[in-house]
Amino acid sequence: MEQAMGQPLPAEGQEITPEQEAQIARAAIPAAQQLLGQHQQEAAQQQAQQIAQDPLVQLQVQELALKQADLERKSGEAAARLALDADKAKLKAQTDLAQIDAQKEIVGAQLGVDLMNADAQRETEVEIAAKQIAARPKGTSS
Repeated sequence: MEQAMGQPLPAEGQEITPEQEAQIARAAIPAAQQLLGQHQQEAAQQQAQQIAQDPLVQLQVQELALKQADLERKSGEAAARLALDADKAKLKAQTDLAQIDAQKEIVGAQLGVDLMNADAQRETEVEIAAKQIAARPKGTSS
């Protein structure tokens, strides 16, 4: 207590004045509070150490660690699944775009063939008409 108060206490049985008694009382209050806080802290630390050494507590700590590891594993698996699903969706989108591009090319080629066939048919019709005109007798006009 003397150390916490920062001053020596009078010897037991020594007479002191009321002023000295009041001064000692004023100094003793914060010192007593400080000592109480230290003792409470020490008791809490000791209790925490005893609890930490309890086999049941140790088992519970291990169980919590296992649960945390399991949650982390599941979280990692979920993240991997999401990444795989994203990759699949991206690949499907690329495949769909490639298929659309291929269909565009096919339609474009078919249009080109249709135009060539139409031109060839028109040329054939023009040739037939020209032959028919040429085959008519020259003096007759219709």
